[in-house]
Amino acid sequence: METGIGVVDSQHMQLLALFNKSVRALSEGAKEARASGLLDALMEYTRYHFREERELMERSACSATHIEMHVRAHRDFMDYLVRAQALVADNPAEVVRDVLAFLAQWLLQHIMGVDKGMARDIERQQVRGSSCGGDGEPVLDPQNRLMESTNRLMDTLANRTFALLTQQHNLVNLQNIYRALTQSGDVLIKARDEQEMCECLCMALVDNTPFHAAWIGRPKGDGVFQPAAAAGAGRAQIFADPPRLDGNLDNTSVACKAWHRQEVVACNDTLADPTLARWHAGFATHKWRSILSLPVRRSGEVWAILTFAAPRHGVFDAQTIEVCARITNLLGYGLDEMDLKTRIEALKVREERLARHDPLTDLPNRLALEQHLPCALTRARRGGSIVAVGLIDLDHFKAVNDLWGHAAGDRVLREFGRRLRGHMREPELLIRFGGDEFVVVIEDLDQARYRVQLGSAARRLHHAVETPFHVAPGHSVNVGMTMGFALFPVQAEDPAMLMHLADIAMYQYKARRGGPGGWWGFGDAFSEDPVPAEPHE
Repeated sequence: METGIGVVDSQHMQLLALFNKSVRALSEGAKEARASGLLDALMEYTRYHFREERELMERSACSATHIEMHVRAHRDFMDYLVRAQALVADNPAEVVRDVLAFLAQWLLQHIMGVDKGMARDIERQQVRGSSCGGDGEPVLDPQNRLMESTNRLMDTLANRTFALLTQQHNLVNLQNIYRALTQSGDVLIKARDEQEMCECLCMALVDNTPFHAAWIGRPKGDGVFQPAAAAGAGRAQIFADPPRLDGNLDNTSVACKAWHRQEVVACNDTLADPTLARWHAGFATHKWRSILSLPVRRSGEVWAILTFAAPRHGVFDAQTIEVCARITNLLGYGLDEMDLKTRIEALKVREERLARHDPLTDLPNRLALEQHLPCALTRARRGGSIVAVGLIDLDHFKAVNDLWGHAAGDRVLREFGRRLRGHMREPELLIRFGGDEFVVVIEDLDQARYRVQLGSAARRLHHAVETPFHVAPGHSVNVGMTMGFALFPVQAEDPAMLMHLADIAMYQYKARRGGPGGWWGFGDAFSEDPVPAEPHE
């Protein structure tokens, strides 16, 4: 291993020590962290050692041709290590094995051949006091020529090995990216809302994929790029220190650039990009070596930015960007589909409400009563309580229409409904039955106290007509109300019969207005006891 040059031989021993360390790592099962550490140590060695050898040759006045040959071999060595670093995350054991093979041929061929030839040339130059090879171009001896050819052959084999590893690596990456595409489709289909869709998508994008992190963000009113969801390495930092939109596009984040330009923006070497200097420390910590940001379009407009981060340089080639764009488009389609479902659901709710509500008073209508009353009777059966169905009719309402017009009558009905609703209590239900007739359903009446309870409810509801109704500027009218009740299960157990009996009771008391019968009651056929004209609690 010795060349006869002390400083060079000492450095070669360091390389041999790294070789032996790599052998131990491989025998013990090389993991990503250990393999990466070995490659980093080799890179550090080459930066120092190769610089020392070049300075030595230049001090010894070796010719430019000899120096160029030597430097080219060093450059090939460093290129080999750079390619190895790009693959070590996914294939640590294979990369270490190939690095060992490369180091073996380097130790045997380059050191024993090229470096020993360099030592001989330096020795001749020192003896002759002239350049290596005389005044002209250096003459390489046959041994050096053989070593140079052998090195070239070994470099070619190494390059082919790495080409195969790279193809395998790219194939695995592509398979994982397409798996992420499939997972994204499943997530978007199953998500129940926007937040769940974004969060689950980000988690799927870092699950067994080439991506180290994924996040979705959009700017708020203050210009801060607020993350909607994030997953993977650096997630906490995204929320703690989100990017900020500003006027200087040259020194803003990749996500902000994509938002400003409304187009795809990629950076395949973040630590070498001076415009991202503010985030270099975070990128190094979380291994965001490549970043891709794509606009998410919702209803045709840019709604947010989806950002991918990867732990290696050069991840986002054309094929990877295309798949990431398809994932981003899927998110946009999912959001559009969710918006459509939301609009349809809102329209459905609106139509159902319109179907069950009176457009004039906004009170529940007959359909709502038909749906509510059977349920109220079922609850009363279970609880052993009484349900009262009351039919309310306005007194002298026809005169309002005849004298002031139907618009004034509509105002009275709206105001009457509003007042009645203001005096309702849980679980009472107020219905506009039609015209100037309203229905009230009162539940949970006690079998021993229902008369007192109904009396209190009737007086409370009567407050709705105790104040005049405004019908025209400067004009108000007084109207009254009459109410007839039917009771479940005391009088009837069928909703239709209850409504029929309440209608009879209401007209009985309307006919008695001005007489001793009062303005509300249960009807003559129900009770042996007379109903007081003015109920008391």
